[in-house]
Amino acid sequence: MPFRQQSKHWQPPRKAASRVVTPEETPDAPFGPVFTEIPRSEISSTKSDGEHPKITETQTVACFNWLEEREPHIIVPGMPPKWTPLDRPRPLKQDAGIYYRDRNAAHYPDNPIEPTVEAIMKMNPSVNDAMTRHFPTFAAMAIPFLKATLHGMLVHAVRPHISALFNSGFGGLGCLVRFEGDGYLPDKAGQRVEKEALSRRIQEPHTPEDLAALLSISGTAAHSSKSPLKMSEAGCLVPQGAVFDLKTRSIKRKDDEDAIVADELPRLWVRQVSTLILAYHTCGTFRDIQIRDVRAEMAEWEETNREVLVCFSKLLRRILDISTYLEDGRMEITCKEGDDGLCFRKQTAEVKPAFSQATENRWKAWLSHDATDGHEKPSSEEETDGRGLDDDTPNYTACDEECDYCGHCK
Repeated sequence: MPFRQQSKHWQPPRKAASRVVTPEETPDAPFGPVFTEIPRSEISSTKSDGEHPKITETQTVACFNWLEEREPHIIVPGMPPKWTPLDRPRPLKQDAGIYYRDRNAAHYPDNPIEPTVEAIMKMNPSVNDAMTRHFPTFAAMAIPFLKATLHGMLVHAVRPHISALFNSGFGGLGCLVRFEGDGYLPDKAGQRVEKEALSRRIQEPHTPEDLAALLSISGTAAHSSKSPLKMSEAGCLVPQGAVFDLKTRSIKRKDDEDAIVADELPRLWVRQVSTLILAYHTCGTFRDIQIRDVRAEMAEWEETNREVLVCFSKLLRRILDISTYLEDGRMEITCKEGDDGLCFRKQTAEVKPAFSQATENRWKAWLSHDATDGHEKPSSEEETDGRGLDDDTPNYTACDEECDYCGHCK
């Protein structure tokens, strides 16, 4: 659901009383009937029995960027923007425009998860042993600060965030985790990333007409999945250790820094993002910018929340067990206000499947170690087999002595 902010410049607060705006009520989603439940008491009563579940063996599986075009178009593997600090502090305008909370739903509303699995299959022609385990399925100044400090190696019409997925072990399960990264630090990425990114660019606009065309679609509304998803190749994989998360706050919140970091630790832990950038502004001018390595804080949070993580691990197993009893595998899990735990519901007829039929067939074949079954012949634009624009060898990771990646090159 997009949200719009109209403020263009910083202004001192007015003395007149502000008008209270009543938010528009969102209608309830069409939930189906409940077929089983897991009560809160059952979840919280789980004992650790000496268990200490941790996230281990993380491996990047796929990533992609959305292009700002009228038709749904992603670039694979894409890459997050590069951190390029301002040469000097200067005031930035407040956020203005439309920003989507869920880019996948905005660009591909009928099947929001489909681009994710298409990117996985594109970058991984066959599923490996680690992937065959069970998969559990803005502050006001954030956007202008990102625009001012991040430089995309791709065309400027690329969305500033990247959707990335990594495979990891947790509590004896293999989990696919999808998240959006704000950017990457070049000094942690290594020279390989810089070289490969330059050789795998999307052609940038050259004429005023090209630029005008890009600007005219920069604020487009949600697309329709009736248009086929288009995939192009550009960018390169960035090591997970180079990715950062950014938070902007008013300088008035400076004394709350410990609380700000503590609130972010659970998200950083599950994403395995160990760098947090805190940027404080005074009336739109950022003079206090901190790049924090939070690995120690994440490890401490993991130890402190051992009992909670044990509950989470066993809850994932229960969810997987329940899903195996469903004939079509389709269900929804809800926890509405007032519920005493998790409700497992059958999907209503109005709820569309996760994938189109063609993608579902390929996904099932890919999971069963046969990526060729059900595959349609790729278009000439897609038929690159993972090769760079100037290379004849698949080079998605290209690990070398400068690379901090795990080593599973394709």
